[in-house]
Amino acid sequence: MLMTIFNYMISAIMLTSIYSIPVYPKIKYRYLFLFAAVSLLNNIFFYPLIQNFDTYILIAAYSCIIFFTQKPRILNLCIVSMAYVFSVALNYLYTMISGIIFRKAPADYMSHPLFNICFIVLNICLLFVYRYFLYQKLRVQKLIINRKIAVTLVLNALVYIFIFIWNFSYGETLGYLSYVISFNGVSFLLSSILSFGLFYITCKSLMKEARLQHQLKEYETLQEYTGNLEEAYRQLRSFRHDYANVLASITCFLQDGEYQQLEDYLNAHLLPQKTSIEAAALPMGQLSNMQLLELKSLIYTKLIRASSENIPVHLDIPRPVTASGMDPVILVRILGIFLDNALDAAGEQENPSVFLGILQQDDTLTINVKNPCSLSAGQLGLLSRPGFTTKEGHTGIGLSTVKELTAPMDNVFWNTRLEEGMLVQELQITGLSV
Repeated sequence: MLMTIFNYMISAIMLTSIYSIPVYPKIKYRYLFLFAAVSLLNNIFFYPLIQNFDTYILIAAYSCIIFFTQKPRILNLCIVSMAYVFSVALNYLYTMISGIIFRKAPADYMSHPLFNICFIVLNICLLFVYRYFLYQKLRVQKLIINRKIAVTLVLNALVYIFIFIWNFSYGETLGYLSYVISFNGVSFLLSSILSFGLFYITCKSLMKEARLQHQLKEYETLQEYTGNLEEAYRQLRSFRHDYANVLASITCFLQDGEYQQLEDYLNAHLLPQKTSIEAAALPMGQLSNMQLLELKSLIYTKLIRASSENIPVHLDIPRPVTASGMDPVILVRILGIFLDNALDAAGEQENPSVFLGILQQDDTLTINVKNPCSLSAGQLGLLSRPGFTTKEGHTGIGLSTVKELTAPMDNVFWNTRLEEGMLVQELQITGLSV
């Protein structure tokens, strides 16, 4: 009886550690109790009927819990599946080495409490090493993994798990013969190396693709930035070319003593242009505090667009911004979506306006984008759903993309709210390296 309870506890601890330690960012404690409850129910109802084949039920239940409670879902499911593969290979390797050291048949020591306790401790320690390698070295949490690739990796791991459980269950029937353990150990060790090799190569390929996309985005942004500078220079040359004509027209009014007509001319033609130029130059001057070139270029581009569409933009960057705390390409994509949506929505209002505030304080960067809108409180929750849009002819994938980009990041907080008829998009990034 005591041995049965011990074996149940060992199995529950092993599976729970596999499905909790590698999870990103961290699994909540209540789900650990849920794992324990699932394991207990399985041990009561299914194990007496199908013996070790009940592991299929446990794996399916644990995987469903991870999939429906942990985001990003596919990434976490892929990570815990590979962790199970890792533990299987370690189990066989540990058993083989133990048999060589003690020179006993596997059946003589595999059920010994000390053997199992040592394996659990070793497995938990190596799972923490696995977690460190994934998130500190490979930084898989920053990867936007293609869904098809992730599903392929998960299916690869699940097939491996299915074969292992089947093999293990029949191995127990055969009595864990030494040659069976050795054959299985070598086979599963080689296949696990291949599986991890596939996982590693996939991650490296995605990182390389992300870098190339980053460089391409920087190149496109630089081209757009250069084009805007050329347009500003062309307008300046045009103004200089017309400057002599403007002075000549003023001189004629002065020579003829037509002071009232001169005043009317100034008020009707020259002063509005001065005000327009100053209004456009004011937000441009605020960009001096933006020291991240990729964001500076993006904001400049959007200011040019706002100016061409006669949409006033209030830009507030009171302090130098020197760090972003996240991948600059992802941040450019997010801010670009916010500003495009704000300009589109503002353009539909009678009194259009857009506010962009960026504040770096201590180790936190806060970005606020505000624009007038006609959304109701009930529609607010629909904004981030794929396909939802208030603009005719648009696909409605912008804010759903933001949701997908920010979901894997535990240092990024995104909040959407309504304030006195203004739609507010707030992005807060913590843990800046300054």
